Amino acid sequence: MSDNLDRRLALDTALTTRQAASSHRVPTWFSVTAALLTSAGLALLGASDLVGHGSGRAILGASGLTLLLIQIALFAGLSFHWRRNGVIPDPAQGATVRQRWKWLWLTLAAVAGYATIWAVTGRTGWALVYAGVALGATAGYGRLARRNR
Repeated sequence: MSDNLDRRLALDTALTTRQAASSHRVPTWFSVTAALLTSAGLALLGASDLVGHGSGRAILGASGLTLLLIQIALFAGLSFHWRRNGVIPDPAQGATVRQRWKWLWLTLAAVAGYATIWAVTGRTGWALVYAGVALGATAGYGRLARRNR
C-alpha cells in the first residue's frame, strides 16, 4: 500500500510541476522584441564598423550596443521573474526532438554563414550585419514554428 501511495504521490507531484511550468510561458511579445533588438543591435554595430571615422561611427556603435544591452536586460528580467516563482519553463516549449534538431542545424548554418562572410570580406562589420539579419530570420522562423504547433 505504501508503494502505491508513493507512486501516486510522485505522479501527482510531476503533474503539478508540469502544470506550473506550462503556466509560466514566454510572453507573446518577447520573441519578436528579442529578435528585433538583436537584429537591429548587431546590424548597427556592423554598420559602425563599416563607416569611416567620425561621429557617425560612435552614434551607430552606441545605438547598437544600447539595443543589445536592452535585450540582455529583458532576458535577465524574465529569468528573474521565473526564478522568483520557483519554476523555470522548458525553453523548447513542447518541441519534438526533430524540431529541436532542425532548429539547431538552422542556427549552425547561420553561424557558418557568419564565419564565411567574415573570412571572405575580412571585415567584422559585414559579418555583424549578416549576423543581425540571420539571427532575426532564425528567430522569426522559430516564432512561426511555435505558432504552427
